[in-house]
Amino acid sequence: MEFDSRVRQRFPPGSSEDDLKAELAKQGFKLAEYDGVHDATLYRGWIVKAMWSVRWKSQYGRITDLWGVFGYKAP
Repeated sequence: MEFDSRVRQRFPPGSSEDDLKAELAKQGFKLAEYDGVHDATLYRGWIVKAMWSVRWKSQYGRITDLWGVFGYKAP
């Protein structure tokens, strides 16, 4: 919940999608898009990996909805 709160605070609805993408790419997030939802994910770790993911929807270059997901990925 803390990661989600930080993401929403930094890029509230109406923020520039290009600014969001640039910041996430600078931090090493990998960008993708699935069914109209944009996704930027970063993994850290060896066997069990911590995962940070920022997901959002946009219209006309502006963020309309955004949420952050934190969790772990294991084999």
